Amino acid sequence: VFDTYKTYEFDKENPLSAHTAPFEEGLERLRAHDIVNAVLLFEVAVQKEPNNMLAWQYLGTTQVENEQDAQAIRALRRCLELKPDNLVALSTLATSYTNESLPRLAFDSLIKWLQHHAEYARLLRDDEQAVRLLQTSALLNQAEISSPFYMATLSSVDVADFMDLQEVFLKAVRQSAATPGRI
Repeated sequence: VFDTYKTYEFDKENPLSAHTAPFEEGLERLRAHDIVNAVLLFEVAVQKEPNNMLAWQYLGTTQVENEQDAQAIRALRRCLELKPDNLVALSTLATSYTNESLPRLAFDSLIKWLQHHAEYARLLRDDEQAVRLLQTSALLNQAEISSPFYMATLSSVDVADFMDLQEVFLKAVRQSAATPGRI
């Protein structure tokens, strides 16, 4: 089975496992740039509250800062199981997929980010290139993880798809420039 990013691997000897307020302390450690201990505290937080979407989000984004993209992917995917429209998780996941040389999954995460963004979702309904992007994304999401189609699509993004996605994001930038403080 392909999916090596399915289950988060917790530190088995976490010295902070008995902390009584791990999420709050994790935020404090993160503010103090103590990334390693912030990760350990967020791990404790999600173990204590497995359905805490925000704790999973912070665990994932902190793992990116810790340069642990595989762990970040696992945490962010769990966050998205709990809240599929989490924009922070989707954009950070795209970065981690890129770092792990999975451009097709990064591409798909960016499309999902656009789909769920209140101000930019309409850009995916505006024209032919957007329709193609959504069709490409849908094909990836329908494929079986173990299928040859799925495996073949993970390692590259078609140039036309890349150009279409780039154009949609450029439209978002132009729209944002017209209304400062966006994106």
